[in-house]
Amino acid sequence: MKTITGERSKAYAEELDSIERLITERIAIGLALERDGELAIALSSTVRGLGGECRDVVVIDTTGPVIFMDGATIVGCATFFPASLTLPKDTLVSMGDQKRERLWASIKRSNAFIDAQVLVNSLIRRSEAVDREMFERIYKWRHLFAASSYKWVTVASMMIDTSRKGYKQAVLKREMRQRYVLREYQNLVRAMGALISLACTGPDTAWLSEMAMSFPWHTWTPSLVLSRERSMLSAVQAGSAASQFGPEVISRYLERIGGKESPLVIYDAVLGLTAIATRHRTHIDEILERMSRALTARQAYAHDETRVMEALNFSAELALRTPEVAIRQVDAWCSTRAHVTPSMPLSEDDVRTSFIQRVTQDDVDGAVVVDGCFPAILALPLFDPSRPERFYLRSLERREIDWRNAASNARQALMRSGTPRIECGLSSPSRLH
Repeated sequence: MKTITGERSKAYAEELDSIERLITERIAIGLALERDGELAIALSSTVRGLGGECRDVVVIDTTGPVIFMDGATIVGCATFFPASLTLPKDTLVSMGDQKRERLWASIKRSNAFIDAQVLVNSLIRRSEAVDREMFERIYKWRHLFAASSYKWVTVASMMIDTSRKGYKQAVLKREMRQRYVLREYQNLVRAMGALISLACTGPDTAWLSEMAMSFPWHTWTPSLVLSRERSMLSAVQAGSAASQFGPEVISRYLERIGGKESPLVIYDAVLGLTAIATRHRTHIDEILERMSRALTARQAYAHDETRVMEALNFSAELALRTPEVAIRQVDAWCSTRAHVTPSMPLSEDDVRTSFIQRVTQDDVDGAVVVDGCFPAILALPLFDPSRPERFYLRSLERREIDWRNAASNARQALMRSGTPRIECGLSSPSRLH
């Protein structure tokens, strides 16, 4: 990945390139095994489960990922090798030279590496063109690179944080390179949204909460890596991903509200907590009660933030207690369809599509209060973290978007990114920039 700001950013860019190569390689392996049945049989091992059942597997490394086979057919993948199965002697990392040469010959012959390269390059460098169909082709192999995806997001977040001041100066001074600055920034943010969605999905996500609890949260939360960029779609993707970290991180998020943090950090905490409760509904009462107490306590010494705290509390309550009302509010906010009335039944799929079209076309601020609510928090019930493809429009739906304001939208997105202030009192969607 090329970068145009500083030596430290270049070091991050080199690390991103290294992770990208690994992701590409993993997808290429999956494609080669899918396309070459003889190779799949040659590289698979039969292992026994605790109950005596046999499974055919291709294991990339001792801890995983693992590809499950039925003869020459791939029937599933997992991020980590299941503890219920005995580990085979051979993994792709430890296999002999002859098998390794056969694998890479098949990858080359079947064009698996080139096809994987096209997919990953599109996701990272042409992120504005990614539609649902393309995302689903990558999503199929997500377990093979989930941990690497999250690492890429972490490094990209550090790169943006390091480069943000330089990015903004280049745009403010209207330097010749500002077009490249805006493209680099937007590609990073969009790719982060895609890769965090790929990393934080599926049933085997216990590693996420284990990772999150292994270090103190000073400048990090599961959602802050994206929510601080302040774009509406990124904020909802951030919340959806955070929900996969589970109830284990509830107390950590609540500590953020209790600390003397900026309004943006408090917003991020409520976003994350609401998303967790949306997915783990047995924790709704606990989260709402503890969150309300923490927000009320904050108002005692942050009087100028009262309206923001009230809007956060109200938005979370609405999204969790009456999600159907929250969805109706989102529809009213983003829809201009004359035939929609509050009394008509709403199609969640239609509202979701309308929402994504709206925030893709206008790149709306994700941390803003509209009519006493945060639209990003109200939109959380629309998205299931196990269905991240729903963050992407189908190719036909993308054609309805007016891209003429793309450059000015990118500029606005960059300039508001990382800013701690939250606006209140907006009532018209047309003013949300």
